[in-house]
Amino acid sequence: MDDLDRRLAARRAANARALAAFGGGAVRAGAEALERIVRRGRGPTLLHTIGYEKRAPEDLVAALRGAGVRVLVDVRDDPASRRPEYRPAALRALAEGAGLVYEPRRDLGAPKASRDALRASGDLARYLEGFRAHAEAALGGALERLARRVAEGGAALLCYERIPEDCHRSVLADIVATRLDATVVAIL
Repeated sequence: MDDLDRRLAARRAANARALAAFGGGAVRAGAEALERIVRRGRGPTLLHTIGYEKRAPEDLVAALRGAGVRVLVDVRDDPASRRPEYRPAALRALAEGAGLVYEPRRDLGAPKASRDALRASGDLARYLEGFRAHAEAALGGALERLARRVAEGGAALLCYERIPEDCHRSVLADIVATRLDATVVAIL
């Protein structure tokens, strides 16, 4: 291990300690990313969440591969990212080039009206509460398909926000993990 590797390892460990101080579960510094356990389940199933905010495509792939993810589920209702490398066709090519399965699931996205209301009000708690109500009332079949996908060997839910609690994917992960008694890990 050279000096740069030692400094990077020390920085990852310090970041992990700092994030752990904010609570929400154990934080582990991996080779490519930090991971935080959001929910511990008793089952063998593992559900990851990841956001691409301020993340280079190669870092996204490295973080997913470092976490052992094989299936990337894109849960954006409107996947037309301002960053061309995160638009569906480019993201599919990136994922498949890394040996990952890319699965777009617009049916699991937050409705535009909800996102617009969040932008107008800034009330994240209300937005997430509203999305949970929407998901439980209207996404039964979509959530069941997601749960089956996760039960088959795990998956990572992808959206924009880097912090999972700022994103509707945290609600999806919670609902599915509760059904499966799965562990949820946030890749930060």
